[in-house]
Amino acid sequence: MRFMLVVVLLLGGTAAGAQDSLRGFVFEETATGRLQPLMAANVVWLGTTVGTSADAKGYFALPAHPDTRQLVISYIGHEPDTLFIRTFETVKVVLKSGSKISTVEVQAERAGTFVSSLNPIKTQVMTEKELFKAACCNLSESFETNPAVDVSYTDAVTGVKQIQMLGLSGNYIQMQRENLPDIRGLAANYGLTFVPGSWIESIQVVRGIGSVVNGYESIAGQINLELKKPDQGDFYFINGYQNQMGRSELNWYSRHQVNRRWSTALLAHGNLTNLKNDVNKDGFLDLPLGSQLNLHNRWKYDDGKGVSAQLGVAALTDERLGGQVDFESDRAPELQPTLYGSSMRVNRAEVYGKLGYVFPQERYRSVGLMANAVQQQMNAFFGDRNYTGFQQSFYSNLIYQDILGNTNRKYRAGLSLMAERYDERFVDRAPARASDTQYERTELVPGAFYELTVSQARYQLVGGLRADYHNLYGGMLTPRLHGKYDFTDKTALRLALGRGYRVANVFAENMGGLVSSREVVIQGTHPSGFGLEMERAWNAGLSLTHDFKFRYREASVNIDVHHTTFENQVVVDYDFSPRQLLFYNLQGRSYSNSAQIEVVLQPARRFDVKMAYRYLDVKTQYQTGLLSKPLIARDRVFLNMAYATRSKWSFDYTVQWIGTKRLPGTTQNPEAFRFPERSPSYFLMNGQISKAWKRFDFYVGIENMADFRQTQLVNAADQPFSQYFDASMVWGPGIERMVYVGFRFRIQPVVE
Repeated sequence: MRFMLVVVLLLGGTAAGAQDSLRGFVFEETATGRLQPLMAANVVWLGTTVGTSADAKGYFALPAHPDTRQLVISYIGHEPDTLFIRTFETVKVVLKSGSKISTVEVQAERAGTFVSSLNPIKTQVMTEKELFKAACCNLSESFETNPAVDVSYTDAVTGVKQIQMLGLSGNYIQMQRENLPDIRGLAANYGLTFVPGSWIESIQVVRGIGSVVNGYESIAGQINLELKKPDQGDFYFINGYQNQMGRSELNWYSRHQVNRRWSTALLAHGNLTNLKNDVNKDGFLDLPLGSQLNLHNRWKYDDGKGVSAQLGVAALTDERLGGQVDFESDRAPELQPTLYGSSMRVNRAEVYGKLGYVFPQERYRSVGLMANAVQQQMNAFFGDRNYTGFQQSFYSNLIYQDILGNTNRKYRAGLSLMAERYDERFVDRAPARASDTQYERTELVPGAFYELTVSQARYQLVGGLRADYHNLYGGMLTPRLHGKYDFTDKTALRLALGRGYRVANVFAENMGGLVSSREVVIQGTHPSGFGLEMERAWNAGLSLTHDFKFRYREASVNIDVHHTTFENQVVVDYDFSPRQLLFYNLQGRSYSNSAQIEVVLQPARRFDVKMAYRYLDVKTQYQTGLLSKPLIARDRVFLNMAYATRSKWSFDYTVQWIGTKRLPGTTQNPEAFRFPERSPSYFLMNGQISKAWKRFDFYVGIENMADFRQTQLVNAADQPFSQYFDASMVWGPGIERMVYVGFRFRIQPVVE
């Protein structure tokens, strides 16, 4: 705490109105009289080549010039303006539209994935262009072309995919939708399938800790989703998908401008899988059967004078049925005692809102309130086990933003509240491990935060501190520091350091472990929840970004290094015994070291290449010793190539080499039911070809082109109720080479 206070005081003590640089904002006045930022407006000292451009908020910073005090501001379609600078205070310029300037059309090609150059917190933005490189049926499949995020199946029965970052499970990634909590609690893993890929406008990925404004939970990273908006983009968008395994999908998006202030959008999704597949002939379905219906209606209000608001409601129902091929969905499991079946049913509803005000004369000053309420019911069974879960959550965040003296020092401060109620029941009917346990808890977490951003010509510092009080676990203090230093306008170094907390939901986050005959043992003495302490961890990271020219085209190299160390962790132990799944508090060390180098370049026009190598060292103190985390590959090599023709054909190819993984110990089993100590390394290849017309796109793709598969997915598949049955040891692809086809149809607004 003392360290963070010193940092904040140092940041706050930076001299105001530094005499070696000029800062200001560039605006235009709309027809309604509203001041709107002019992003990319040119700002140049008269008679020199020393200049810069305004960012998305119209903000610019420019070093003083010894030979001139005249500043020229210009923007295409507007009359340029020249100012004489007497004092180096913050200036505000409003450019007028120029009727004598003819329209100029500028065409530029933006990469599908890019790093925001203005944000001191390294943020990787995945656009719609990147998401279209793969089938991208839902969020769990949206990261197949991102080397920083791993995607894998949790088990061989439920079909649920999980993501990992920095060698840590997706549970340590703070998942948000437009800065509101989204996938957490009972939806921790399964909820990745609740966000259709075609609804997503962009994804912002932060490795390591995020801002204190968004809460205390991010440890391995933060992922924020931006959905399609009610007031921009296509008027109508329809996407259809079909693959050879019987999975069908249909997505719909439409928006309507109700009047000058109100706009609305409707998003709908439905999917159906009704074809039984058992390619490896182990008697279990390769993918579960089932369906999902997902609806989302959102509204946006903007009065053009600084007041804006958003409202939305969403609801979904999802059902998945897996297990043995002969298991019948319309018969109760008790009537099929020799057949292993698995079912997951989810009903979820959400309502959310945002209200904001930007002061018209001081655009840097604003206040906003956001809130959402979620209710989810989940019923599941896995053979002779039953799980039911009920969750109600409410979240609100009040944020005030202003400056200290000038725009070199900006701050955000606010209050937050998280209130949640959980009611879970786990029943195991197997005679050798029979149990029936109820878990109930109510969490109430009020919090306050302050974040200060200091900007100078070459560096930016963001210091944040938040204090929260958890009614079950006590006080939490979360210090975080981010920094960015520009060696040149092409090379930047970023740092991040901070702390994170989270409460583990042991059943919802480890459903894959329930698809086995392992006895679930929770070893804890805390009076609340599952008897386990809250998880606490520190994360530190360094990132170097360098932009350069390759064959006269833009290219970049990114190097990231992160270290995460846990003060306390809920250890998920598959190693103590192949017939037990243990949960207990950490007694010893647990850490993750991650290093990645990524090169992005364009060898030829319309030909993009992305290459990456990632190294992981992840270890935890288990009851049997300090071991590498199971099912995590130390090495991963990634290559993505994308080529587009002038006639709008697109060709995408991704290949990954995934190194060996340590498998949980099974030496206590008879030899016939043992897994090897390590998995083999393997290649995984995906490809897609698409053709775009004015309103219509058609695409065809292949996943797992080399048809590499894990041969033994289910241990004791012919004895699913024996003590050796285990479907959680998934280290590689279990699905055969899969072909899919799809289309996209859109109606775009007419540009006048």
